[in-house]
Amino acid sequence: MPHHCPRRFLAAPFLMLLVVALTLACASAGSTQGKDSGRPAPEFAGLTGWLNSGPLTMAGLREANRVVLVDFWTANCTNCRNTRPYVRAWHEKYADHGLTVVGIHTPEFEYEHDAATVRKTVESERIHFPVAQDNEYATWKAFQTRAWPTKYLVGADGNVQYVHIGEGDYAGAERAIRAALTAAGYDLSAIPEGGSSAAAFSASPSRLASGLLERLLSAGLAP
Repeated sequence: MPHHCPRRFLAAPFLMLLVVALTLACASAGSTQGKDSGRPAPEFAGLTGWLNSGPLTMAGLREANRVVLVDFWTANCTNCRNTRPYVRAWHEKYADHGLTVVGIHTPEFEYEHDAATVRKTVESERIHFPVAQDNEYATWKAFQTRAWPTKYLVGADGNVQYVHIGEGDYAGAERAIRAALTAAGYDLSAIPEGGSSAAAFSASPSRLASGLLERLLSAGLAP
């Protein structure tokens, strides 16, 4: 389970320093394509509460020649919500051309274990791709995930092609998706790259800081 700060009141100056430090850490997060490219993707483990689909497996998706975008997120996460328009757009654009997006909801706070909370978020954010709950952190640990949101692109051969932590690099992510689909034999010649209505939405240090502060407030860590 991810580490958490102790639930206690923090003095305002220390809180601001903490937010700045965490913001810089998130801002430095990004694509790790070179580091993780080529390693076999682990199998899903311990997933329950599937929405928008029956239970899926990495083995089954590989047998179906699907490219898979695994999106780790949690309900009370501004940074996760900020990436959502892009993930939705990729699902809508490429689902009929070989891409399966799988949202893995791994909770940070206790109330996020509740299936009703996840269902409400899926409905309110118009998430139509498969989503499963990872309440025991089994899939999180199998993928060696460290932060929300994290996205893993898995080629049809079952190997990780691209990883991104946090917001940003949306153009790079779509290029990786297209490359993986093309390698799997899908014809994308009639589908233009880019053009998502989400493209005007970009990450910034202030947006990252806002999201981090919201999470501290929600956790009762801010005065």
